[in-house]
Amino acid sequence: MAVVSVQEIWNGRTGDLNAKLVREYLRVYRVQTDSKLDDQVIVMSATGLPRLYDIYLGPNGAYDTGAIVSSGHARQEDNSPFFWIVEVKYSSEVGENRKWDNSPEQARDQTQNQNPLYRPPSIKWSGQEYQRPIQEAAEVLDGITHFGNAIVNSAGEMFDPAAEVQDANLTLVIGRNEPLASQDVLLAYMNVVNSDYFMGWPPGTALMKPIEYDSNFENGLYYFKATYTIHFRSSISGGVQDDGAVLPIVQEGWILKPLDQGYAKLVQDDQGDFHNVPIRVQGQPITAPQLLDGTGQVLPIGDPPVFRKFRVYPSMPFAPLRLPFPWF
Repeated sequence: MAVVSVQEIWNGRTGDLNAKLVREYLRVYRVQTDSKLDDQVIVMSATGLPRLYDIYLGPNGAYDTGAIVSSGHARQEDNSPFFWIVEVKYSSEVGENRKWDNSPEQARDQTQNQNPLYRPPSIKWSGQEYQRPIQEAAEVLDGITHFGNAIVNSAGEMFDPAAEVQDANLTLVIGRNEPLASQDVLLAYMNVVNSDYFMGWPPGTALMKPIEYDSNFENGLYYFKATYTIHFRSSISGGVQDDGAVLPIVQEGWILKPLDQGYAKLVQDDQGDFHNVPIRVQGQPITAPQLLDGTGQVLPIGDPPVFRKFRVYPSMPFAPLRLPFPWF
């Protein structure tokens, strides 16, 4: 049981402005589920819907920081048990009264001491250290930086065991009070990388660890403390190659890059089919993995080692999570 899609629709959108400068906006969404048993709780907590107390941010980038989500309403479509219409109402009367009720001190007391959902998120930047085997590094030759050079001995062979270095990932931890805990969000964002730009980082460079929800009850309000942990990795490839070719420098992030090596090579038979055939040297099977050239053949002596590239983490857009931008 889960939410399949969330799409904002134009039919039913409204906006109001009165003489007291109170602004009200109504946005409408169509939510699809994959089970008849999915109810209002599942639908209202779907990723992609504005959360309670979010400021107004329109699909075209227009915003009203004084208007916040004051209520939401979900109703099932008459002709299908899998589709719901969700109406989200914004009001500046709620948002601006929250900020400027009588005095800044009173507003601060109201928002921080009475309603935990009004409190600002907690943000922590740090570095997570770890030991990793290193098989390639940048090398400076004649003042030019060559990226992706393999760490090999003078005969062009890899070191066994591989050398290890101390490394670290940039880590961001965001804590935010939320009205609901969503299983859909937990499942969708468990060990995934960003498919969109996230806080200035290119796709594939931010890894979302499993989100944590801790239940709390305070001042008559039941809510959850959500903790988002994101690890950033900026693995660079490209630059000037050994053959003089210049490749674009790109940030590969969380791509797995094992060395292309093994005990067998690809051989094509008379029918055009390929088979793995053990590599032999002077008629004897090799006792250590042989470097390969990226096409299943033995790497010629003197050629730079080849690294394979694999995307091992699924990707999701991080924008629907509406996480706060932390550089402040």
